[in-house]
Amino acid sequence: MLIGGPTLRWIVLWLAAPTLAAAPGGVLLAQTPLAPDRLANNSGCFGQKIRTIEIPNANAPDQKMLETLTGLRIGEPLDRTSLQQALRSLYATGRYSDLRAECEPGPDGTTSVKFINSPNFFVGRVGVENAPSPPGDAQIVNASKLQLGELFTSEKLDRALQNIQRLLQTNGFYKGSVTHSQAQDPLTQQTGITFHIEAGTQALVGEVRVEGNTEYSKGQIADIGHIHPGDTVTAQTTSNAIERIRSGIRRTIAGSLRSRLHRHSFNL
Repeated sequence: MLIGGPTLRWIVLWLAAPTLAAAPGGVLLAQTPLAPDRLANNSGCFGQKIRTIEIPNANAPDQKMLETLTGLRIGEPLDRTSLQQALRSLYATGRYSDLRAECEPGPDGTTSVKFINSPNFFVGRVGVENAPSPPGDAQIVNASKLQLGELFTSEKLDRALQNIQRLLQTNGFYKGSVTHSQAQDPLTQQTGITFHIEAGTQALVGEVRVEGNTEYSKGQIADIGHIHPGDTVTAQTTSNAIERIRSGIRRTIAGSLRSRLHRHSFNL
């Protein structure tokens, strides 16, 4: 297919394209899985010597490394099989969510090959602003479950925000909120994420109420549980209070039973 005049032909191969779609300025010849039969004899690029190899969105050191990875060599003829293998090799690095190759024949009988891509991004620095303590920066970063170097996705970010929200609530910040900002570096393909915390006021104990039959007053229950009006409320303090009260009641019941058994033995 001629585009822009008789001297310009394009070959376009797509990887990770879910549906057929025409590429800007080119002809869709194949997508994953590649279709060799449709590719054959459809481009004047094949058989021409490679003049240049270009891989956008890569810094200079990576450009050289990725060029080597393609297996293509400047000065060597371009053929269908080697171009397919170059695409597979680049895609296998995990750097790209979408990848295609375009070639442009030159007037001197050579061709330029360009690998058009949509890069993946990976987790870079994870930071926190305005974190209350507890939990503190380290616990919030750990709660996000974002690992340096792993593939960054919107789903992982949503889970991170939910995890941090739960952590704030666990520490008594029930009206707290968390937002984020992110910055992408195309050269390193890393995304830096900063979580912004608006903790609000930490919850406090109001009234201590006692329900059910018990020998203890609510003041005694509060003393046993070490939880009084005005104390901060966290998942840990609440759990500790419940455990202390349970232990105290168990000890009281056990002591009462021992006393009754002792009196019964004495009466005998």
